[in-house]
Amino acid sequence: MTATHDSRFDAVVVGAGPAGASAACALASNGLRVALLDRAKFPRDKLCGGLLSQRSLRIIGDVFGSCPLPIEFRATSAAVFVRDALAVRVHDTTPLHFTSRRQLDACLAAVAVARGAHLLECSTVASIDFTCGRVVLSDGRSLSTSFVIGADGAASRVRKLAGVSIDRRGFAIGLEVEVPRDEVRRDIQDAEVYFDVAEWGYGWVFPKRDTFTVGVGGLATENADMQASFRELARAALGAVPAQRVCGSPIPFGNFVTRPGHGSTLLVGDAAGLVEPLTGEGIAFAVLSGHYAAQAIIEATRVSAPSRALDSRSIGMRRRVSGCIVVSRSSSAFISPSPLKRPVLMSPSRMPSSLSFSRACSRSASSSA
Repeated sequence: MTATHDSRFDAVVVGAGPAGASAACALASNGLRVALLDRAKFPRDKLCGGLLSQRSLRIIGDVFGSCPLPIEFRATSAAVFVRDALAVRVHDTTPLHFTSRRQLDACLAAVAVARGAHLLECSTVASIDFTCGRVVLSDGRSLSTSFVIGADGAASRVRKLAGVSIDRRGFAIGLEVEVPRDEVRRDIQDAEVYFDVAEWGYGWVFPKRDTFTVGVGGLATENADMQASFRELARAALGAVPAQRVCGSPIPFGNFVTRPGHGSTLLVGDAAGLVEPLTGEGIAFAVLSGHYAAQAIIEATRVSAPSRALDSRSIGMRRRVSGCIVVSRSSSAFISPSPLKRPVLMSPSRMPSSLSFSRACSRSASSSA
């Protein structure tokens, strides 16, 4: 969709990843006119391991319906290594599903468009007038709106413009590359996790249809040279450092935003720091946060009170979300007080849930894969 010079929307969602697509899908399904912006043109790449837990699949199904997801690989076993030494291998696990964010994000955005959202690709935000409700794009287009949702990632432009602070010391750094299968000397069928390759972090090798996703992440303040950590992981997992260009991105690490927005502007997903600090899982919580932010906007629209979208009674955010993430962040220190160098394995069913945007969201997130 191409916007006119001055287009009017009930809500403008900035960022068309899982959080933004979820919000746009819910808003459009309830009859609101919504613009869904993304700086890139779909399909586009996104740094992410691409593991979809059973929790993620359930939540995506609840929000988007029975749309076929682009699953590239399924595994029923997993292996944990300490550097290059195998620590444990688990067989006959609950199926692990792997996707490509390039395909998944395009799929979910397409569902939002099918529900009535207006997708504006190659669109970046230059400024926001929160008083007048106007979003100005870098190409000069102007969008009038009553609500703004910032779903634009860990380095959120919307969050900065809204003056919402986030503890930058709480960010992790992730590095990742897609390695073609025919360039790897062994056939990897398991999900592989590597400890002792980064401080307060871990590495991963996830199988896809034609590639392996190889990545490492760790708390930024504890890892001065993450490139060196990636090389160590690559040598341990693959026997050599791949020739492909390594991509990097900040990842929230328990540094959630306690007040996720400003007035009628809401933050969701990575923009609000809503990532599981123990595992780094973000997709399930991105979809949940987008959905419940949309529900808050729908309620605020019903009572003609845009500022109530951020009211704790409307979205149940501050106490419920922060409390659950604090539990998870504390659990990560309890499980491995020596920067994840001596991992203690835990049944997934006993893992702490990460966040809840409302009482309903809390019930959904409490039963993990």
